[in-house]
Amino acid sequence: LFFTIIFLGIFILGIVASRNNRTTLETYKLISHTKEVIAESELVLSLSKDIVMGSQRYVITGDSAFLGHFHSSKEIAFVHIRELKDLTKDNPVQQVRIDSLNFIIKNRIDFSDLYIRIRNENGFDAASKLIASGRSRFYTDEIRDLINQIEGQENFLLIQREEANNNSIAAFNHAFYG
Repeated sequence: LFFTIIFLGIFILGIVASRNNRTTLETYKLISHTKEVIAESELVLSLSKDIVMGSQRYVITGDSAFLGHFHSSKEIAFVHIRELKDLTKDNPVQQVRIDSLNFIIKNRIDFSDLYIRIRNENGFDAASKLIASGRSRFYTDEIRDLINQIEGQENFLLIQREEANNNSIAAFNHAFYG
């Protein structure tokens, strides 16, 4: 009888350990996924800053070397927006935010293209007046706000997933020591 009880306890503990292992692995994948979404959104934000900085530095200096950063960043930004969209395909709220982000970044790029063209055709003063009009600030604020919303949702999910992981580990520990 004693060995039967021991065997039964080990058997139950094995089932609990197996279930816990699956749960921990699934939760770990979700946590990694969430961190990947946050990293992609940070990269998109960084690229949007490069777009602004490259175009505005060109307007200020007239040095076309700054346009290299502008052109490469604007191409790469949309690659990472698509990646962000793919990573969040299971979250309709995030999909709407990312669509909005895509739209705002496209408008930001169009605006930068406009003041670059004005710089080339009408000089520094005309382009700097356009930059100072407030549209530049509007796009930057909108991009930052959307990224904050995306990351806020992901940070909320991250907290939930880490709590689920900790609860799973705690449940296993209680079963093991029990």
